[in-house]
Amino acid sequence: MYIGRYYHRLEAKNRMSLPASFRKILGESGVITRGLDGCLNIFDGEHWQKQIEKIQNLSETKKANREYMRHVTNDAVEIDIDGQGRILISEDLKEAAGLVKEIVCVGSLTHIEIWDRDRYAAYVDKTEKVIEDTVETIEDGNS
Repeated sequence: MYIGRYYHRLEAKNRMSLPASFRKILGESGVITRGLDGCLNIFDGEHWQKQIEKIQNLSETKKANREYMRHVTNDAVEIDIDGQGRILISEDLKEAAGLVKEIVCVGSLTHIEIWDRDRYAAYVDKTEKVIEDTVETIEDGNS
């Protein structure tokens, strides 16, 4: 399970270090792709496979499903973690997430999110204002 928030810098040649706690779960490789809300997602092999299975079960006759399939898969790239715990982020993904220099790695249970630091701060500020109302709309399955 990926949890926590870690602040890092995007290094030269679009490399970034992953937090040690995330590397333990991820192993030596994974998949990075576009996420939602302006971030990138990194999945380990098991959770990537589950994500793909969910997507494969969507009907391709619905436009929203096709758009989501493309969003997740078109820019997906397999990544390897080097001996120093770094990964390479493609230029396309870097631009898609607006990554500049300061970045945030966030654990989101089944995956890692990579955010530009300013974009993440703006997102947190926005959601903090409405989180209590948002929680009221979530169904927990125990009702």
